[in-house]
Amino acid sequence: NEIVWKSSDPTVATCEGGVVTAKKDGTCAIIAITERGYSDVCIVTSGKGQKPIEHSDYLDFRFPDIGKELHSVDKAIGQVSTSAVVIGYTMKTLLLEDGRLVVEISLICIKTYDSEGPDATNPARITATLYRENDAFCDKRIYMAQNVAVGDVFQVKCSGFTVQTKSDGTVREFYMTFSTVTER
Repeated sequence: NEIVWKSSDPTVATCEGGVVTAKKDGTCAIIAITERGYSDVCIVTSGKGQKPIEHSDYLDFRFPDIGKELHSVDKAIGQVSTSAVVIGYTMKTLLLEDGRLVVEISLICIKTYDSEGPDATNPARITATLYRENDAFCDKRIYMAQNVAVGDVFQVKCSGFTVQTKSDGTVREFYMTFSTVTER
């Protein structure tokens, strides 16, 4: 099989013939795709990596599953239809006058497999589960992107949420995990 190499951000690093070349400090994903549509992805950090995202003085957010491959399984036939990997995120916060903090998260993903081949555009799906302090469940949602081919980077905007800041000034802790989607 011939392998096609792609970078999620060629300004950070490129890959040709399996050799990764760093261009500047940062983080990106390198994906290898065979002509039959099989793929593998790795997250590459160049130099000092990307600057940590400043959430706010009131919020500490973790994403422990970045880099985990997520499958979309068609329950009727028991087969994987598409796969994707969350490779990063962006976050915006806004502190309101009444002490509430508005948070908006977007997940940066790369499609790694489509059962109909590398050029097919079956919807890519990501399941995200949000937790707060003491592992308290907050929300679970499935996000979908249309018209995405294998190796394409796509972004899903998670719905924003609002939290009350703590009166003692300590930060609120949250984390988000990702999992496989089983379709009905």
